[in-house]
Amino acid sequence: MIKKVFNKKGQQMVEFAVVLPIIILCMGILVTFGQLVYARMVVQAAAFDGARGAVVEPTASAGRNAADERAERTITNVLGKVEGSTRTTFSHQGWSRGNLLTYTVFVRIAPLFPVINENLQFSREVELRGVSVNMIEREN
Repeated sequence: MIKKVFNKKGQQMVEFAVVLPIIILCMGILVTFGQLVYARMVVQAAAFDGARGAVVEPTASAGRNAADERAERTITNVLGKVEGSTRTTFSHQGWSRGNLLTYTVFVRIAPLFPVINENLQFSREVELRGVSVNMIEREN
């Protein structure tokens, strides 16, 4: 009877070499997804915080300044300095009690791994948007 001798150590190394890239890819995808979800929650919180600061101001210009300042402070405190990638929009239907104010914050971040954008292309930057609609509370 002929004994077959297999090199089990070599077989284990080959299996490890095949499985390791798959494990690393899965971990990278999970970390990137978590990073994007966290950043999305921060951007939404910044939009809410900015809108909340705006609706209690007596004028639209003061409201815009307060909103931008509070949103920037929220993003900086949590995500750190996002150099030149934060922009906002501010709209209302008149600055009197009961009218609605819409405040939107856009932030561009660079996740750990490239993600697929709306054009089905890989992108190194993702733009996240947070929107908050609040009712104006102060009279002129």
